[in-house]
Amino acid sequence: MVFGSRARGDWKPWSDTDVVIIVEAEGTAKWAPLHGLGLPRDAVEAAERSCVEARVFTPERFRELLRSFNLTALDALEEGVVLYDDGFWREVKAEFERMKASGRVEKIPIGWRVGRGSAPFRGKQPPDAHRGH
Repeated sequence: MVFGSRARGDWKPWSDTDVVIIVEAEGTAKWAPLHGLGLPRDAVEAAERSCVEARVFTPERFRELLRSFNLTALDALEEGVVLYDDGFWREVKAEFERMKASGRVEKIPIGWRVGRGSAPFRGKQPPDAHRGH
């Protein structure tokens, strides 16, 4: 899924490309999951050189992030453009829409408001979840 300024259409020439990649098993290196997806070597090497900001999660970890109101998860689901879906994005997007409809989370001009029926926000994002945005 591509999200951020590239997905919204308000990117600048210097903007990076934010992507969320969901894989069944996490690799130890940032791009290890791309190698595991069977992509051509030159495509993986191009991604390594580009301004792609990849955030790689297992399905379970991404669901945890959504349920803890993580900014990466909320922004990706609100504005993201799905590039491939084996059913995961459809399911997690439905959960996200239910959260919005029930008032648990609401997009506001300066970010997100966590509302009624929500677990308390603990003030710290997990270190693997949100970098620089």
